Formats: sequence, structure tokens, C-alpha cells
Amino acid sequence: MRSDFPEIALALLLLVASNAEEPSTHQNPIDSHQETWIPGPIAIGEFTAPAPDQKIELPAMRIEAVTSKAFPDRRVTVVRGEASTLPDIPDPVAAEGRSTDVDASHQTAVLANHSPLVLLQLSATIYDHKTSLVNWRHPGNSEISYEAVVGMDVGIFANVGIFVHKDVRHNVLLLHTVVDTAAVKRLKPTWSGPQIPEVAEGNYIVTSGNEDDLAGMAPLTKLLDLFAAERDRLIEANEARIKYHRDAEEWRKQNSSANQPTERIFWIRPHRGSRYLQAQGGAR
Repeated sequence: MRSDFPEIALALLLLVASNAEEPSTHQNPIDSHQETWIPGPIAIGEFTAPAPDQKIELPAMRIEAVTSKAFPDRRVTVVRGEASTLPDIPDPVAAEGRSTDVDASHQTAVLANHSPLVLLQLSATIYDHKTSLVNWRHPGNSEISYEAVVGMDVGIFANVGIFVHKDVRHNVLLLHTVVDTAAVKRLKPTWSGPQIPEVAEGNYIVTSGNEDDLAGMAPLTKLLDLFAAERDRLIEANEARIKYHRDAEEWRKQNSSANQPTERIFWIRPHRGSRYLQAQGGAR
């Protein structure tokens, strides 16, 4: 996260506060929540320590060349062995009796049974898993941006994927960062953070954008409808996700070898279409 983000967020909030009227707190209506639901599973399982790498015995072969590249967390090595002497892979046989013409009536019938998919793209900075500063763009005009302070951890929508709202499928794409304000203050005691107002759970305050534009507000209000309808499932899945990452981090701390750079070796033997086989007259 950029170090100047809190100052930018604070400037935006001050700009809104300087208007003639104070921002109003909204309680998202939940009369439509019975038409909003998640069709698939969203919970994740418990963390399981990965199995140790298994050593694979490779057949003896002459090594022609080795290329290796180091990354911060791993090293990748590609080893090119001697050319394979196996027969060439035959070309696929074209299927006979299959028409390539598209049956328009069949295609129309298939599409009629599939509702359109609406993509909801949002980003958020979440403070202490309690309050979220959410940003998104107007679905009909990407040049119009919106921002709102939401009284909840919107990270709970990270595992949703597909949900249904009023018989229309929606796909959630959420990019979010969690800020532990106590940890930030330990690193930088002078940091005060943005002056974000307190908002009750499920409510929001619009800090940028036209809150009367229903289409522009739809990405947020649809998620809040989803929260009203699937609150228990969402909270349970989010707690499981947080526990998974916490357990994984604890395991990495206790297993120092897991923090060491890993090495991945790929063995390649030239085969069909290789210039090495062509030089020997063994390929087309």
C-alpha cells in the first residue's frame, strides 16, 4: 500500500466535509434481500501443512545445456538432455462426419437458459476489520468514480465469486487491503490515519459520487443486499479464511525451511519438431 494513501483518503474526506451539507448515513434497504443469494459454497477448509517435496529418480541421460535463473523466493533451472529416440508423435486424424455449421436455433436455446453475468469490480482499504473505505466506478461510465465509508469488513465478499441478485448472476471482483492501525502506529507513531467517521454495521456514507444515482450506487448496494441475505454464511466463511491465513503464517514461522528459497528443476528432452532432431534427420 502506498505510504501517502492515508493522506489522500483524509483529503477526500475533508473535501466532502467542506460542502454545505454533512454527509448522510444510509441504511441499506433489505426488502429485496430475499431475491439475493449465493448458489455455491464459499467456505474454505482448515490449513494443512504441505507435504515435503519428493525426490524423483531421473533416468541417466547426457546433459546438453543448463540454464538457471534466481528469484527472491526460488531458483528455476532448465536442463536440456539428449534428444529423444522415440518415434514421432503422429498427426491427429481429422474427425469425419462432423458438421462445423452452427445450429442457430440450438445456440439461441442454450443462451436463453443462461442469464447474463454482471461483473462488480471494487477496491477497498479495510481498517481493523471494522470499517472499509470502498472505491468503484459507475457501471455505465468508467470515468465517474465513487467512494463510500462502509460500516463493515467488506473483505467478507472475497470468497463470494458468483451470486444471484433478482435472477441475474453477478461476479464479484474485490481487491482489498487490511490495515492494522495499531501496528502502523508502532512503526510510525506520528501516523494518525484518515479521519473516517463511525458507521453502524451494514450502513454507509458516500464520500464521492452521486448517491442519488441508483445505477452508479448499484455495485455497493447489491453487495449490501447480499450481506443482509447471507450474513451468517459470509461471516463464517470470512472467519475461516482469516484462520486459514493465520495458521499458515504460524506454520511458516515454526518451519524455517519453508522460508528458504526453493529450487525447481525442469528436465527437457527435445522431441517432435525440435531442430536438434531435425539435424539428425529424425523429425519432420
